Order: sequence, then structure tokens, then C-alpha cells
Amino acid sequence: MKKSLIASILIALLLLTSCTKPSTETPSFGPSETTPPAKTEPSAEMPSSDPGKTVQLDKTEPPLLIVNATDDVDDGVCNTVHCSLREAINASNKRPGPDTITFDPSVFPPSETVLIELTSTLPTVLDGNTTIDTTGAQVTVDGSILPHQKNGLVIESSNNTVKGIRIQNVPGIGIWVFASNGNEVYYNTINSVTLVNCGYGGRQDAIDIMAQGIGSRACFNRVIDCTVENNADDGIEIVTDKGGVADNNLVVGSIFRGNAECGIEIDAKSVGCSASNNEVINNVAEGNKEPGGIHINSHGGGTADGNTIDSNTVTGNAGLGIGIATWDPGSSASANVIVHNTVEQNKYLGIAMWSQDGAVANGNCIKGNTIKNHDQKDDGVGLLIKNVNDNLVYHNNFIENYIQTKDDGNNTCWEHNGEGNYWSDYTGKDANGDGIGDTPYKFTKGVDNYPLMKLYGQ
Repeated sequence: MKKSLIASILIALLLLTSCTKPSTETPSFGPSETTPPAKTEPSAEMPSSDPGKTVQLDKTEPPLLIVNATDDVDDGVCNTVHCSLREAINASNKRPGPDTITFDPSVFPPSETVLIELTSTLPTVLDGNTTIDTTGAQVTVDGSILPHQKNGLVIESSNNTVKGIRIQNVPGIGIWVFASNGNEVYYNTINSVTLVNCGYGGRQDAIDIMAQGIGSRACFNRVIDCTVENNADDGIEIVTDKGGVADNNLVVGSIFRGNAECGIEIDAKSVGCSASNNEVINNVAEGNKEPGGIHINSHGGGTADGNTIDSNTVTGNAGLGIGIATWDPGSSASANVIVHNTVEQNKYLGIAMWSQDGAVANGNCIKGNTIKNHDQKDDGVGLLIKNVNDNLVYHNNFIENYIQTKDDGNNTCWEHNGEGNYWSDYTGKDANGDGIGDTPYKFTKGVDNYPLMKLYGQ
């Protein structure tokens, strides 16, 4: 006889809305409790850098600023005789409205590596609606001679796009999307960018999307199809501090490999901070160091709720594959969704959820993942649950982990609608052929009453 756990089913029904998989065909931002700001498009009237003032623009294509020099000189003019990338960004900042910065392919041939060697951090992108596009050219920004901890490119405005550029050897942050002092930074796109060996001057991240300070918001920004390798800290960090908000950002289709800490980290650091409703979809996080591949983190009273980790490949990381962790009173990492990921051969843990010191990580959903070959003797655990409540785990494939799972949580529900998880070491029978084992799969402090006889998805 198969047992029915009424309490578990009730928990599953309550958590079902947290377990809906978002579509990956057209990446979309996660749900938000507030109405997002309208994305600014070129129009007859646009905000200037002065919030109380508008400027008139022609409804025409954005004017081009063509970089035709490989040096880092700024003589105050960007023209056909000489225009460095530094001069082009400065020129864009000085004139209101949209601008597109491109690169002369005769100077930056697509078949050759041509360096722009920075002597200082590039000008901060302040005006908004600026596109830096290397299409048809190959452009490498190199920070080897930058002073200690100097950054590569800083964006403190909205609706900007950086496409196709390579940034390497920067001692500080490679690309920093930054909201501070009550500023709001929305709808920036980092597309097909490569960042290598950044942050070595002081353990900095390759990409930061950061909101710092009350009223500061870094939301609805996108990182798409990037390659982020061998950097000195996180590959990318979506991070808030001192009351900032970094919600509804998207990281999709990118590779994060060999970084010294996380491949991808979402981090709420203090009271009033939110790093919530972000989406991490269809990325590769491979060979990153501790804590591991993808990590949702809240502490100091911060909130990291409602994030979605969907359809990623997370393999060979030195610590864990995917983690949700929270500590300090008032901190929360709840209602997050980890769905349809392949999590394989990470050193210690496949997926982990834990909390301590009065923090909460409740109502999370772990669904449809393949958790495989965490087989290090005594330490390899497919799924660790510790000091968290009312989480839902079903339709996962647990394959050849040294310890399939450790459940030290409360009220974990291991099935939904009469279906649990697949366990490679389950030895029960299925007499009636309904695909569900006739006897429960038991483990320390937990039980799956409806173990699957075949791999989920087959």
C-alpha cells in the first residue's frame, strides 16, 4: 500500500506557484511586486542628466561615434582624425539622447586581436541610451597597466548596451552596473561580452550589478550570451547593500568557468536590501571555486526571495553546485525555485539549502533537476537541507551520489500529486506498473512515499 501524507500534500499545494517553470524560449524577467519602469526609447522628449529637465531630440537614428584609434588618449575631440574609446564615451556623455559607439574594422579587423590598453578606468557611462557595439570588428580592452583595483567599464545610467567586446586583465571590476545615492539604473544589457582575468588587484568580480544605499535600484538589467572565465572573485554578482534593491535582473545563456569564487552569486547583504525575483537561466557554471557554481545568499537582515535558477548546467565546481544560504536575524532566502538544472560532479554538494542564527529559507522549490555523481567518500551529498522549513522537492533524479540526501529541515515535502523523485539506489518493486514504487524510499529524517521507478523526463 502506498501511504498518503495529507500534510505533505497541503504543503505541496501551497508551494505549487513557486514551482512553475518560466519559459526559456523568450527570456523574461521574474515577477515583481511593483510595476517596472517603462523602458525608455528614443522619442521627441527624454530625460537629461538633470532629473527636473528634459531635452528635445529628433526622431532619427542615433548618431554614430566611430572609434578609429587603438590608444587611450583623450584630446577632448572624437572625430574622423582621431577617436579613442575613451573619447567616444566622453562625447556620448556630453550630448543628450541616444548614441551608438562602433569600431572602424580597418583599425580593428575581425580576424585580428587588437588591444586598447587602458591607462585609467574608462569614463563612467552617465547619459544613458548608449550602445557600445563591436559588430564587424574585434576589440579587446586590456587593463594590464591599470593601477591597483581600477575598474574597466562603469555604467551608472539606464538603457545602455555593451555588445561583443572582450575585457581582460583589469585589476578591479570588469563591468560594473552601479546604482548608488538613490540613483536608479534599469534595462542595461551586457551581450556577448568576454571577461577574462579581471579582479586580480583585490579580489573583485568580473561583472557586478550593484545597488548600494536607500533608494538605489539596479533592476531589469540583462547579461546575455557572455563568457566569463578565470576571474579573481565571482564571475557575476547581483548584490545589494545599505538598503539598495537589485531585483528582476536576468542572466541567460552565458558561461562562467574557472572563477575563484562563485560562477554566479545573488547576494543581499543588510537590512532593507533586496536581491529578489532575479532569473538565472540556461547558463554553464563549471570549475568555479568555493563556494561553488550558483549561490543565493542573504545575511545581515537582507532579502533574497523569489529567484529562479532554471535549466543551467552546473558541473565540477570546487564546493557546491547550487546553494541557498541565509544567516543573521531577519534575513530571508525564501520562495526560490531551482528547476530543471543538471548538477553533476561538484566536489562536495550538489544542491544545498540552509539557514542559521534566526534567518529563514522557507518555501523553496527544488524540481526536475538531475543531481548526479557527488561521490566523494563521506562528503559527497546530492541534496543537503538544514534548518529550513516547508520546502518542496519532487521530480528530481538522484543518481549515484555517495549520500543521496540529508534532510535536517522541517516539514520537507518529497512528493507532489502522488509523484516523488527518482533514486538510483531504490530497490523496491512496482507491482501494478504505474511507475511509482510500492514501498517508500527512506533516508535519515525523511521519506519519499512515491519514488519514481524511471528517470524523470524519460
